[in-house]
Amino acid sequence: MGRVSPMDKVQVLNVEGLAKDSHEGARVERSHVRTKTYIKDFAFCLKHHPREWPYLGIPGLAAAQALGVPLTECNEAGIMNFARCQFGCWFCFAGELMDAGADVVEEVTIADLWEELMDQRREDAEKGNPWHIIRATGGEPMLQQDELVALLEWRHHQAPEQFYFWLDTNLGVMPTEETLTRFVEVGEPMGVVGCFKGFTPADVQDNTDQAVVTLEDQFAVAYAWERSGLDVYYYVVDSTSYGDHPPLDLAKGFIDKMRYALGPTAPLKTCVLEIKDHYACATREKPDYLETNRVGPSVWLEALRSFYSDEELWTPPHMLRCGGRDG
Repeated sequence: MGRVSPMDKVQVLNVEGLAKDSHEGARVERSHVRTKTYIKDFAFCLKHHPREWPYLGIPGLAAAQALGVPLTECNEAGIMNFARCQFGCWFCFAGELMDAGADVVEEVTIADLWEELMDQRREDAEKGNPWHIIRATGGEPMLQQDELVALLEWRHHQAPEQFYFWLDTNLGVMPTEETLTRFVEVGEPMGVVGCFKGFTPADVQDNTDQAVVTLEDQFAVAYAWERSGLDVYYYVVDSTSYGDHPPLDLAKGFIDKMRYALGPTAPLKTCVLEIKDHYACATREKPDYLETNRVGPSVWLEALRSFYSDEELWTPPHMLRCGGRDG
């Protein structure tokens, strides 16, 4: 891994083009940074089972505990959209922006990107919306591993105690050993959220529009993250070509594979990613034979009950030990 300094540049999307942001609660106020509110009604959410959204949708509980701040202050995140992705997922909310090409890809220095984040944070705090989570999403941030490490090193140097770092990854890029080592050294408190692109090998290819990335590849990348000792969570995209298979069987089969490949706690830190109609990317085509939202959180929870006790199911996800961790 080459050494990258804060004066080196990283490729990010100009998010001012995200006029159609499919994620409710997001605000675009700066060229390369946006902020988002996740949980609108905490009283309602506290009545939900901890295996359901939003507890697994973001590592907010983990951030609140790690930083010693109220959960309500981990309900906002400053978000950077890294440019480039090797997948062509038809449901990607940023797909149209990425498909626009060079017009929306900009190179900014790591130091300038950080300052943009901090300016946004100061303004949000003045408006009564303090946040402590910095989220790197995509595109695919891990296509710029050196730059990502440099950003974390700069964060560690500037404000080591103030932020929880949330990294989204499509589980299509294998982290190097040096990247993982530096993440552990300067990234924590940190959560990694990996996205499995379907329940079956065929689903992964259909949903990503790629024949070169397999479900086994995704599990190999996930295993590397698990072995790192970092706090890892997962989504599974709820879009499948196996419409004639009972949803419960799809869920149980995937949970069984996760337990075998990643360790017993991995399914407990996983949620099913609902596909909404307005997620669809106008510049990409959804295969007609794919069916969405066949499993959902209720079926996923029912499947988990086949493997786990009530005590295990009610343990908050951020308190679970990573499945692949040594020791």
